[in-house]
Amino acid sequence: MTKFLVGILFLFSLGSVCYGQSWSTLNVDLVIPMNTSTPGSALTTAILNAGTVSNNCTLGSSCTWGTPASGGSYSPTFLVGENQASLSNLGSVCVMSGSATCSSPTYAANSLNFNSIGHQDGDPGAGSNIQLVFNGGTAASATTVSGLVGITLNMPALQTNTNDFDIFGFWQLPNGNYAMLQLNGQTGSTACDSTWNGEGPIPSGTIGIRVEGKPTIHSPCIPLTPGNSYFASMWWNLNSGVVDLYVYTSAGTLVGNTTVTMGDTGGTLSNITVGNNEIGYNDGTVTYFQNLMLNWTSAPDPLFWTSGSLQPPTNLSAKVN
Repeated sequence: MTKFLVGILFLFSLGSVCYGQSWSTLNVDLVIPMNTSTPGSALTTAILNAGTVSNNCTLGSSCTWGTPASGGSYSPTFLVGENQASLSNLGSVCVMSGSATCSSPTYAANSLNFNSIGHQDGDPGAGSNIQLVFNGGTAASATTVSGLVGITLNMPALQTNTNDFDIFGFWQLPNGNYAMLQLNGQTGSTACDSTWNGEGPIPSGTIGIRVEGKPTIHSPCIPLTPGNSYFASMWWNLNSGVVDLYVYTSAGTLVGNTTVTMGDTGGTLSNITVGNNEIGYNDGTVTYFQNLMLNWTSAPDPLFWTSGSLQPPTNLSAKVN
């Protein structure tokens, strides 16, 4: 019994320290907590406005949500999605006002547990997205931008049509350049096998995520596991053409990063798209986007929390009689 009790006390002492982890505060210009409406409802501009928070762009004026696509094979194309519990904010989030310093509101760590944006994956094409357009203010003059979005992938590796499933993108004026997050599965010769850009095949049972730029150029792929949730952080320097992508597990562990440099450069940020923008699709599944955040004021690369793990004590010992 003595050995048992001492062992339990020793493990408890370690456990209270070893597994603790702290995350930094993330300063953003805009966050979409989607603390509005009811999951399963058709997504509307009014719901998006109510679910978006920003001090550095004014909704309906300098930041304008377009009408979500709704007339595809799976109508409505966009739904208010249920909360993706694993995609809450790892650290606190602070909405900036006028500068790169913290303002308000501030969301405590693990407090952004509201709804998501759901996209019916069976609807492909450029008409299968929603746009947030920057009509003025600091966003419309930005030449660097960072985005962070939580994504739950429900499509399988063997999708209905695996090629070029665009899910999230930054766009530029005046030439229409873009930096796009793109999925590719494993049916036939897909964009993430060894025949494309020397990237090498992605592992069996995974979906590749990469960056597409303009004129058409692609980064190497990062393999993702279907059915899992991830954080994707993308940074774009419009002047240099460099786009960096980092993908993390929902617990904050880096899965991989990739980069590409486009030939078309210059201009300023014009809008973002969420949903699909190309030919890929998968019948019957829904992709969920949760807690989308943007930073065009300081545009860190990557836009993600930094962590500090609490270390185990070095002065503990245990003696068992």
